[in-house]
Formats: sequence, structure tokens, C-alpha cells
Amino acid sequence: MPDKKTEVPPNESVTFSSGDHDGPPDLRILHYNDVYHVDQSSSEPVGGAARFMSLIKHYEENEKFEAQPELVTLFSGDAFNPSLESSVTKDADVWNPTGDHMVPLLNNIGTHAAALGNHDLDFGVTQFKHLSSKCKFPWLIANVLDPALGDSVPIGNCKKTHIMTSSNGIKIGLIGLGEREWLATINSLPPNLIYKSATQTAKELVPQLRAEGADIVIAITHMREPNDNKLAEQTDGLIDIILGGHDHYYSHSFIKGTHVLRSGTDFKQMSYIEARRRSDDSGRWDFDIVRRDVTSAIPEHQPTVELVEKLTASLKATLQKPVGYTAAPLDARFRTVRLKESNIANWVCDIMRHYYSGDCSIMASGTVRGDQVYPPGPILLKDIVSNSRA
Repeated sequence: MPDKKTEVPPNESVTFSSGDHDGPPDLRILHYNDVYHVDQSSSEPVGGAARFMSLIKHYEENEKFEAQPELVTLFSGDAFNPSLESSVTKDADVWNPTGDHMVPLLNNIGTHAAALGNHDLDFGVTQFKHLSSKCKFPWLIANVLDPALGDSVPIGNCKKTHIMTSSNGIKIGLIGLGEREWLATINSLPPNLIYKSATQTAKELVPQLRAEGADIVIAITHMREPNDNKLAEQTDGLIDIILGGHDHYYSHSFIKGTHVLRSGTDFKQMSYIEARRRSDDSGRWDFDIVRRDVTSAIPEHQPTVELVEKLTASLKATLQKPVGYTAAPLDARFRTVRLKESNIANWVCDIMRHYYSGDCSIMASGTVRGDQVYPPGPILLKDIVSNSRA
């Protein structure tokens, strides 16, 4: 049992309900995706790895879940970059991207499997292989292959599929899938990569998972929502649920018998899912999906607070240096910079235009990564780095 400091308020938001049920679920699943900043932000939901871990502990250890199946935790990619911490080594005066700080957090969360995300390859395939080798779970992608590694071998020596057995004996078949578009966003990739259609790959490999005994098939993907929806549309219920990433918002849809879910971003949201076998011998599953926002009402998990402090301590002094001052709030929220004009993007473009003596300056909205409002006052080096796409 967790101590009282880590008890969390029961403010669950039901995303999808399959109706009333007698008895506990057959599976309990937790899903998250696209985590970057380990510290909390300034606006709700504040997120932060320590509050996120309190929610994890709630679903793992709360007395209401006693005698129920153990939690299965799945991650849909993008952890090793871009973030403030991944841009700086233990020597805080040296910019040398690594992403090492995320490994203990992903492991402590209890992740059972992860989909490969585009930003997980930002520091090169060799560094990804180094980081993934320290993870206590497999990384999956079935449709991006590197012929240099052998016949039909995924990039980074990831696995295509994985079968795990739940604490109550249910075989869970997992397949990892990515989209063609994000390959163009990575600076350094091996030559001659082979991209295969996500739909065709699923049609080939999901029946193999079933033949190997999978009772349920879950796709953990790193694709934009339209591509996940297309996957569901074109596979006609072959996949029980698609757990997606790459988009930084929360959404759910139900398409041709397949649930399609993405669970927010940056330790600010997660999904808790209860799955039950249907009693009609169809082999189908019913899902109850709950969204949890990681707000300031959720207490921090103290061991994670200490771990984050240990992982980032050497950065603090350098990153707290002021580099300027703002008289107005600077709006770097994703919903602002990705949809409309923002004052922080205008300010950065003005700096670029001035530096290069240009007549105009244009910047991709995804360059601004802070996802918060910076109040009037000193602008710290931390603010600049956390807003830069590494």
C-alpha cells in the first residue's frame, strides 16, 4: 500500500464505457505516449514525472485493485528527445545530446513494451541501441526495416511483435507500427531503409500472433491520428485496440470494431483501460477507457522527486542563468503555437531576422517545445533550451 502522501484524488474522466459489469476486468492496461519534460509545467495539467508516478502507483497498489490482474503498461514512443535534459550531459557546460536520463524513468514506470518513435532516433541508431539495451522492456516496430542488419530486421534491432502473458494467464499480442512521414524528420538514418505499409504489415503479422496463441492483439503505434484511423478502417477489426502516439493531444474513436486511442503528452495525461472478454465466444473484447489528467492536485511521488533531482542536479546551476527579460507573458503552449500566431514565436523570429540581417524570418511551429506560458520576468537559459527542438 502506498503511504498517504501518494494517494491521489479519484477524479477520473470516462472516455469510453462498454456498460455495467459484474466482477473485475480480465486485463488492466495503462497507456502513455510522447514524454519529454520530466519537470512540471506552469499550467494545468502540470504533469511532471513525479506526479505521473503517483498515478502509476495508484493503479498498481490501491486497495480497490487487490485481487485484480496486475497492470500492463504500454508506451507509444518518443522519450529520448527532444527535451531540455536530453540536450545536456552530466557536465552541464557541454552540449552533447544523450537521452540517458529517460531510461530509469521508463523502467520505474513499469513499462512492458514500447513503440519506436521518430525522436527516439534523433541521436542516431547507435545511441538508440545503447539506450534501448538498458531498458527492461522491448521496443517494437514491424514496418521499418534495415537490410544491413539482415533479412526483414527492424531498424535499431527492434522487435516486430511481442507476446507477453498477463498475471492471470492471458496472452497479449503486441505489434509496433510507424508511419512513412516521420522518417523524413530524422537527420541521420541508415541507408536503404525499407518502409512497409502499416496496414499490410498488420494483415501479415496479426494472424501470426493469433496463431501463436494471442488472446488479444494490441497495436502500439507512433503515427498521426489519420494514419491510425486508416489502419483501423483497413483492417476490419483485426486489431482489438490501437494505442497511438506522435500527436500531442488526447483522443479516442471506435472504427470498424477497433478502438483508436492516444493519451496526451509529456506526463500530463495517461489512459487507464479495463478490458473484458465478451461472453459470446466471439473472441472480441470490451474496453472501458478512463482519461487521467496529471494535475497539481495529485501529490508527487517522493522517490521519483529524488530520482529526477539526481538526474538533473548537474544541470541546474547553468540552466538557471538569466539571458534576458520579458515584460509580457510568452505563450508557448502547443495549442497556441501549432494553431495560430504566438508572441514567443514572433520574438524568436525577430531575433533570427536581426541576427542574419534578413527582411523576414519563418520558423516551423514545432520548433517551440515548451508547452507552457512563461510569466513576465527573467528569461532563463532553461527556458530557451526547453523551447528549442533539439
